[in-house]
Amino acid sequence: ERGMLMLGSVKSRDGARRELTLFVRGDNPEAIELSVSKTTPDELKVTFGDKKIIKAGQVVSVPLTVEIPAGSPAMNRLGYEPGKIGEVLIETNRPKSKQVRLLVRFAVEKE
Repeated sequence: ERGMLMLGSVKSRDGARRELTLFVRGDNPEAIELSVSKTTPDELKVTFGDKKIIKAGQVVSVPLTVEIPAGSPAMNRLGYEPGKIGEVLIETNRPKSKQVRLLVRFAVEKE
C-alpha cells in the first residue's frame, strides 16, 4: 500500500534478510539494467539476482535481496517521516522509470 518493506525489530546478532522480486514490463524488458545508487542508512545491503524472462519475453523478473547484516549497530528506522525510515534508491535504464524508491521500516536492537 505504501511501497514499503516492513522488517520490524531485528536483533543485531542475527541481522535480517528478505527476498523480493521486481517485475519489468514494457518495451524490451530483457534489456533492463538495475543498480543501487543509494541506501539509507549505509548498513542496508541490496543485491540483485539473475534476470528471468517470462511470458514469452513480455515480462522479466529480477530477484532483489535486502539485508541488514548481523552485527549492525542499534538504530531505529521505524518512523514515517523523511530521515526516520530506511530507503533504497534503484537506478534503471528505463526512460519512464529512471529511479525506483523502496522504503524500509526496521529497528536494530543491541543485546
